[in-house]
Amino acid sequence: MADIATQHHDTLQRCGDEERDRDSALAETHMDEALSTLRPRVVGSMVDKLSEPISEDEVRNALKQVPNGKAPGLDGLPVEIWKKLDLEYCVAVKAGRGETAFNAVGVLTAIFNDIEENGIVPGTGFAE
Repeated sequence: MADIATQHHDTLQRCGDEERDRDSALAETHMDEALSTLRPRVVGSMVDKLSEPISEDEVRNALKQVPNGKAPGLDGLPVEIWKKLDLEYCVAVKAGRGETAFNAVGVLTAIFNDIEENGIVPGTGFAE
């Protein structure tokens, strides 16, 4: 009896799988067609902004927006460490010790701008 019930429920679960797959594929096709008709354009003011180097403020704001408790990035460091390093730097600046404090956001900013300008060295495995 249990086998009959199991078989019946398995059949109910599978019912419509082909139709769902077909509908999903059709939806994907329609989405691809719709997106292919778009002609994204960057207007003059956006071109100017996009051609500027990344600023420390942009990196700091992006860092603040990353939620805590997420998996570490390629560097193996959780975001909480980067946030703590930046907080310590900001405290040091306010206390007049900014010249000798480690500016983690400054380092990240320099790295991002270097990558933007020079690209990534082949064979390093960076961003893989």
